[in-house]
Amino acid sequence: MTVTVGLATVQGEFGVAYAQIMASAILGALPLLAVFLAFQRQIVQGIANTGIK
Repeated sequence: MTVTVGLATVQGEFGVAYAQIMASAILGALPLLAVFLAFQRQIVQGIANTGIK
């Protein structure tokens, strides 16, 4: 199950539980943020090198 599908299944039968959806969204974004912070230097260098011919 992907993060977006998981977020859609968190919605309750009696309405939208915004607190649960936001908590799930943050937990889903944490691995992406951790990978970005770990490889930030390489990502920035790769973007900078693509513009130079």
